[in-house]
Amino acid sequence: MSTEDLLSWFNEEVKRRRIFLTKKDMEEILRALERREWISLNPELFEKLRARASEALAEELKKADGIMSQLREAVLEKIDILEVEADEGLASLEAIGSDASSHPIPLAISRIALISGIAVRDPPRTRPSILGDVVCLSNERSRTEFRFIMSARREALIPLTILHQATSFGTPEAVFIDGPLSISQWYKKAWTRDVREAVWELVRARRELIGFCAQEDALLISIVKRGRSRYFHNYIGIADKSPYSDQTLFHYLLRPGERTEAISITRAIRRWRSGVSPKDLLINHLRHEIYGFYIKTSHNPFSPPIRVEFPENLRGREEEIASLVLSTAVPSADLSFDGLPRALCVAHRDAKITAEMMRHIYRERIYEVAEEGMDMGLMASSDRVMP
Repeated sequence: MSTEDLLSWFNEEVKRRRIFLTKKDMEEILRALERREWISLNPELFEKLRARASEALAEELKKADGIMSQLREAVLEKIDILEVEADEGLASLEAIGSDASSHPIPLAISRIALISGIAVRDPPRTRPSILGDVVCLSNERSRTEFRFIMSARREALIPLTILHQATSFGTPEAVFIDGPLSISQWYKKAWTRDVREAVWELVRARRELIGFCAQEDALLISIVKRGRSRYFHNYIGIADKSPYSDQTLFHYLLRPGERTEAISITRAIRRWRSGVSPKDLLINHLRHEIYGFYIKTSHNPFSPPIRVEFPENLRGREEEIASLVLSTAVPSADLSFDGLPRALCVAHRDAKITAEMMRHIYRERIYEVAEEGMDMGLMASSDRVMP
């Protein structure tokens, strides 16, 4: 696209917004935009796409509003919406927060990923418990299998780091884990031997954590920030009436400081997967029934409610759990942190394996390969921008 075309396009945009700039101003702005590759479409194509996107969004919003309005009554007939009271006393309760992270290294010769897990105290009074590992598979193995193994092994680090932190430095009053406490049937989509072993390791780790927290009378709370599950849809029998996820539905129904009543996630999964043999249903292998509810902890209209899960031994303490989650929720402009309990925010920040960290490790290995006189081509990446 020529500078003249860009200038003409930008001039029209400025006029439409009633902004008055000199020609020199606009040329400098355009040069800055070009350097950042912000403008990549032909102006005519951009105009057509913008108009079509506006039409499509308007149609989808109108359709969604109609469906949600119809669902509201059906949902509220079967699920109670409850007010949650914040408690300043709970805000200072000692907790452990744990999260895990992973990042693939896109080598052409194999499938390899770094995984990490961390458990931290809130308020901090001990050093964190940290675990790190590497997942490595032959390039002949499918990407799906690799992704499932990486996920299961990463999630297993969460209960393991918590158990290390609690047994090394004392049991806290509450434990927050990032992600579900339940086990999704999703893993069955690639049920190879290695996937099966990784999932059983995850199941054993979660069972041990549930048993430990029950014995020590610690609140065990899992937080699902982003979810596509339809457990509530299946539990209350509206799955055929709604195309949305539970989280999308309750984002529409809940106001800040409200939650749903708790349901049995275990029974919801069994109902959803009624055609699956009980011995093949992964949730049954936890040996503990899992309950859950949705709660809206943020006033940001773009932050959806979070799903809170807890084991059966905490049944009857839902109000305490909800109040603790709301009382420790952190308001943030960053949606990946907004509305999450404080202990989880710290764990999420410290556990994350960044792309820059991964690239640094990759570059170091390139130097080592060069010094050892090995073929540099072996370090070729499947990602052209990787180095």
